[in-house]
Amino acid sequence: MRSHGAFEQDMRSYLAVWVGVAAVAVLLTALETLQRARRVHSGLAPEMLQRAVEQFVPALMSGALLTIVLLRFAPQNLWMLPGLWQIIFSLGVFASCRFLPWQMGIVGVWYLSAGLACVALCGLKGACSPWAMGVPFGVGQLLVAGILQFGFRGEQSV
Repeated sequence: MRSHGAFEQDMRSYLAVWVGVAAVAVLLTALETLQRARRVHSGLAPEMLQRAVEQFVPALMSGALLTIVLLRFAPQNLWMLPGLWQIIFSLGVFASCRFLPWQMGIVGVWYLSAGLACVALCGLKGACSPWAMGVPFGVGQLLVAGILQFGFRGEQSV
């Protein structure tokens, strides 16, 4: 079992890995979404994507600011960060859903459920593994990829 102190000590490394992986995942998801939107929605694609991003930005900013506040003022609570990020990410997904395919709501439900479970389970242990962020995020991104790749074959033929 990892203690709060060990988690705090490694937090900068965890954050570097998590933020790096998240940036790559966002880039790849954005590229795939843009290609799909151009294919399916042609002229409306840029406007739809801009609106979806506008809906998601407050969640990203909230997660970034929460991270800064915890690092600076409450490092003993950093163990909650993976679960809180997942919850905040779910809110961004839900906010963007009206501009994205309806199946993305499944991704929002996944991140919300995973984040709540992460906070509960890590709270019982008093600490949290870095995998508490990695595994749920990986599953969530696989859900996004699956929805973008396989969920819309019927729409593309329209």
